[in-house]
Amino acid sequence: MLFGAGRGSEEVIAYFRKRGLEGEVSGVIDNDPSMWGKRLLGFRVFEPVSLTRIDYSKIIILSEGVRL
Repeated sequence: MLFGAGRGSEEVIAYFRKRGLEGEVSGVIDNDPSMWGKRLLGFRVFEPVSLTRIDYSKIIILSEGVRL
């Protein structure tokens, strides 16, 4: 499971695909309600509460820094 539907998740998905590990990704979680139900490179984007009903073994948190 990837947390964060941004560029970081896109890069991780591409990395996994190149290595034949695409099946290791259950989906993507994001805090932004406008992303829920959409797809990121073929993976559904879920709301955080979905973590209680989705089968996963690990969460990779991907966050982009903000410059102030």
